[in-house]
Amino acid sequence: MKQFLLFGFALMLLACDKKELDTSTLNTNTLDPDFTGPSMIEFHSGTVTFVQNDLGVVIDTVYTLKVHVMVERFPRQTVYDIVLREPGTANINEQDNVQGDNPDIFALDYHHAVPGNTYCLTAQILVDGSGSAVWGLCHAAQ
Repeated sequence: MKQFLLFGFALMLLACDKKELDTSTLNTNTLDPDFTGPSMIEFHSGTVTFVQNDLGVVIDTVYTLKVHVMVERFPRQTVYDIVLREPGTANINEQDNVQGDNPDIFALDYHHAVPGNTYCLTAQILVDGSGSAVWGLCHAAQ
């Protein structure tokens, strides 16, 4: 009985030996704001569209920049929203991934675009209201 108590006491001591958790190493989940791995977005395509009025006069040049979300890097299949922003402006597009034919491809339009100029966006993935890291991407309008 004495040996059983000693064994039980030793087992309790071992069970209570907890190491400090280094929170700075908790940056490997692709959906965490502190994720330090590769970007979760990549360039998909860009198109320039000339918008004409009824008389055939070009009234706007729209550059559509599309990005692909790298869902294969998610820890599991996830329903998410994505927020695309043009830095320094009010140009924003928030979409979810449950609509459309290509649910992991999202677009941001730039009005009055100039072909040849470079346009940038930032992207953040939202899952249940919690935001991921913010990634940036730039591409020339062609």
